[in-house]
Amino acid sequence: MSEQIRPENLRYWDQLGKTDPAHTKQFQRSGGFKGTAIKPMWCNLRMTEFFGPCGVGWGPDKPEYQIVPAEDEILVFCTVGLWYMDGDKKAQVYGVGGDKAVIKGSNGTRSSDEAFKAAYTDALGNAMKFIGVAADVHMGLFDDNKYVQEMNNEFKNKDAPVQQVQRASTVAQQLRASVNQEAEDPNDYDVHMDQTIHERKSPEPSIGPPINPKLTKVLYAIAMGKWNDTKAYRTFINRLGYAKDTDIPQARFEEIKAKLEAA
Repeated sequence: MSEQIRPENLRYWDQLGKTDPAHTKQFQRSGGFKGTAIKPMWCNLRMTEFFGPCGVGWGPDKPEYQIVPAEDEILVFCTVGLWYMDGDKKAQVYGVGGDKAVIKGSNGTRSSDEAFKAAYTDALGNAMKFIGVAADVHMGLFDDNKYVQEMNNEFKNKDAPVQQVQRASTVAQQLRASVNQEAEDPNDYDVHMDQTIHERKSPEPSIGPPINPKLTKVLYAIAMGKWNDTKAYRTFINRLGYAKDTDIPQARFEEIKAKLEAA
């Protein structure tokens, strides 16, 4: 009986198996061992892009730890279950990771308060690889410079999740069209506000204190997909009906942010 490869068996592997080199780092351990490390948040992002928010479409179970004395060192091992939604069914894989809580060095021993967290992160990454996350790194393909360059070219325009890019593009087009108009049009606001700048009243004290300007940049990032255009940022704030970003009260910020995200 001849073997038959079923494409549906690779439905996750094919989607999650490629890695953006910008989220990797080369390392070398004692003894000369070299490899490619993957940023844990990149793996979390890939899982979220594909399965949905953590805790809804995927997530870890409560980790279990084992402490193992080894001569002058103390090792920490972590085992964690990782679940994800396969259609309407809940599937699960497991991963094991480890680190050293007490390390022996040339100047004696030292302790690490990051050992448990590092072991947990390592365990999650090992569980994700069974689904196919960053499979190319685990298969050694990043040892090939030509392959790494191919991945650089493929991911250079994929810095944000697909949904965020699509949303930012749509809202940005609406914003630019509104900014380029010579006259105010109350029906053509990028976030569909119900008042023009001239109609909007100053925030009442009861609404709440002004927000941190850094939070306002979150609005701009959602709308435009970028942070560094100062002129457009100021125009964006003015189009929302405020002279400067510190005029926006927290309640108004939440309202605008919700409308932008729903656009």
